[in-house]
Amino acid sequence: MTLGKEVLATYDSMLTGDILFERSITPMVIVDSQRIMVKANIRFCDLFEYSREEILGQSTAMLTPSLEHFESYKQCFERTRDGSLQSRDLLYRKKDGALFWVKLTGVPIATDVQQFVLWSFDDITEEVNAREEIRNRYRELEIIFEKVRAGLLFVVDGVINRVNQSFLRMLNEKQENVVGRNVTIFLDCFEKCKTEGTKKLVRFRNRDGHVTIVEREIVPVTENSHIIVFIDITAHVQEKEVLTKKSQIDGLTGIFNRNTFVQFAQEMLLSPAHEFASFMLFDIDHFKEINDTYGHDIGDEVLIELVRLIQQLLRREEIFGRFGGEEFGILFPVAQDQAKVIAQRLLEAIRQHRFTRGNLAVTVSMGLVDNSFSNVFDTMYKEADRLLYIAKNSGRDRLECCALR
Repeated sequence: MTLGKEVLATYDSMLTGDILFERSITPMVIVDSQRIMVKANIRFCDLFEYSREEILGQSTAMLTPSLEHFESYKQCFERTRDGSLQSRDLLYRKKDGALFWVKLTGVPIATDVQQFVLWSFDDITEEVNAREEIRNRYRELEIIFEKVRAGLLFVVDGVINRVNQSFLRMLNEKQENVVGRNVTIFLDCFEKCKTEGTKKLVRFRNRDGHVTIVEREIVPVTENSHIIVFIDITAHVQEKEVLTKKSQIDGLTGIFNRNTFVQFAQEMLLSPAHEFASFMLFDIDHFKEINDTYGHDIGDEVLIELVRLIQQLLRREEIFGRFGGEEFGILFPVAQDQAKVIAQRLLEAIRQHRFTRGNLAVTVSMGLVDNSFSNVFDTMYKEADRLLYIAKNSGRDRLECCALR
């Protein structure tokens, strides 16, 4: 090849390079060893919103947010100039002062005179902002995960991947005893429950024997991961149980009140498990005189002591309740002849007892009926009440029984 052809080939190559540089859709600039911009394509000018005349011959410092940024970018320039391909995410500034992020990629260009670097710029502001948003959301979720009062388990493929402090405190557990374990140690029906998606009350007994009552909900995250939420409702449930008990119990004597007694009695009468049942209604003879003579406080103490005496003689399966004033009822899960034996024993025990306050002696009158008469409690009550008044009119301190059918 002649010298003329070599020069022509070199010129053609340079011309082709200039055309590609200028027409590239990628913003590009060439800087010298002092980081002075010597060549820039139109895309680069558009990106930074400068004209070519404003840029060429100027330091890239004009494109950085501050001199501190410019100095910190120096190492990236030097490494690229020395032959190492560099690609970094860096912050830059447009002419109007707006900051934006670019992925900066550098390629060294060597000449006989000095080293140059070709920089290409890819605007990644939206990507960086999205990543930052994700990081912020993640930090928020981390804070929520750790600070929320509900206990949380993060489960992947049935294995506990993470646990928050609220759950550990709730069950008095240590993290190393939970993370990495199969979730069935806390939820033996996990596979079934995760498809149900319903809230459920669960009772846990922790290491010190304390029972924690939680509302549990399984929330799907992905196909194979779930968050299990545990809300401690122990105090709420216990308060509700106390209120329920108060609504069922007679405030003075501590036995069932009338409404609760009737409810349980009707259930027993309708249950196939109880073929026989007998109901006894009784009250204290001349109780009004006790109140009038000794006062209502003494009268209340007599009622309480009478209940304690009777409770000592009853079995657990018998239902005992106060119907109001000095009137009480007992439901026996036995036929009338057996209930009669128990009733006579109670009658005698009360007759022999001397009450603590005033060394008082009291007697009771009783009416007894069994379910051969009726298995409807209201009907049995009316018959027992009729028998009770027969007992009173027959001299008191006695038991009257329904004629067996």
